[in-house]
Amino acid sequence: NISNYKITWCGRFSVTFATNFAIRLVKAVEHRPLTGYFLRHGSSLQDPWLPLGKYHMGITADVNLHHFVTYLAVGFK
Repeated sequence: NISNYKITWCGRFSVTFATNFAIRLVKAVEHRPLTGYFLRHGSSLQDPWLPLGKYHMGITADVNLHHFVTYLAVGFK
């Protein structure tokens, strides 16, 4: 039921699965912890829309205080 939708799914499983996989892989292969580095933070409220019209990708919804996306960039070494 879309009116009861309270959990955001974008990256909910894929990001946590990939991070856990990378942590275990580095530990098993290189016997060291995986180190993460904060790179950048942003949101669809502050960053401009990307010019993706030539790829036939359009704007899916307006950006406002009720509908926005937060971006977090982390690098791993």
